[in-house]
Amino acid sequence: LNTDEFKNNATLRIALRESAKRNLFVRVNSCVVNGMDSNTRVVTIMPEWQKAINTAEISVGVIMGVCVLITAGCWVFRFFDRRKNDGN
Repeated sequence: LNTDEFKNNATLRIALRESAKRNLFVRVNSCVVNGMDSNTRVVTIMPEWQKAINTAEISVGVIMGVCVLITAGCWVFRFFDRRKNDGN
């Protein structure tokens, strides 16, 4: 779609304005229902079980990375060993 086609389309502009108005109305009223106002501070916390899972995932990833490097090293050494033996 080309935006130039819709620049002067009054129906589309009114619909977009109404949509934005309704979205803002819903957002404001849902925050009011949740007891939030302009002075409310939202603090995110991470539970201990989630920290443990993240630590386990990082540990497994590091171990897997080391295994991949060791495997690649073995392949390289095997390749050079075969080339050296084929030359004799």
